[in-house]
Amino acid sequence: MKKMIVLAMAVVLVVGLSPANAGDAEKGKALFESRTFGDGTNGKSCKSCHIGGKNLGPDLFERKKLSIMGQEQDSLAGIVNVCIKQPMGGTPIDPNGEQMEDLLAYLKALATDPNRVIPEKPKPPKKPMAKRSPRKSRRAPDDDIISGTQVPPGGGSGYKELDLPDTEQ
Repeated sequence: MKKMIVLAMAVVLVVGLSPANAGDAEKGKALFESRTFGDGTNGKSCKSCHIGGKNLGPDLFERKKLSIMGQEQDSLAGIVNVCIKQPMGGTPIDPNGEQMEDLLAYLKALATDPNRVIPEKPKPPKKPMAKRSPRKSRRAPDDDIISGTQVPPGGGSGYKELDLPDTEQ
């Protein structure tokens, strides 16, 4: 009987200490994809930069040091608010509010999803080769390309025969 009471008290204690609103990941996903979240003004969403969870590693909630865009933050909520303010052009939300709880619940689900696929950034298309104008020759019209000698006036190849030793044996 004592064991049952201790067990029941432990369950009540654990349940009582858990946050009342752990956040709704589905609502958080809608916020993550919303271009007006945090009253964003430039048409960007969290997903614009973090498609598929890019840069949201499984250690996201365990990191000792949090910084973004050169700014140190005390919490992941602080990081979220920097993103809302700067890239999204919005107004930071309540770090303890329902929207933050929902977004953090989604970020946790996204960051720890073993099946997530982070798409590769598309490579920019190759630029077509510019059409070049034909190169003008830098040699005088009478230069012989092979020997580099002047072609004698009146024609001829400009080559001189050389007396070479006979190499046949």
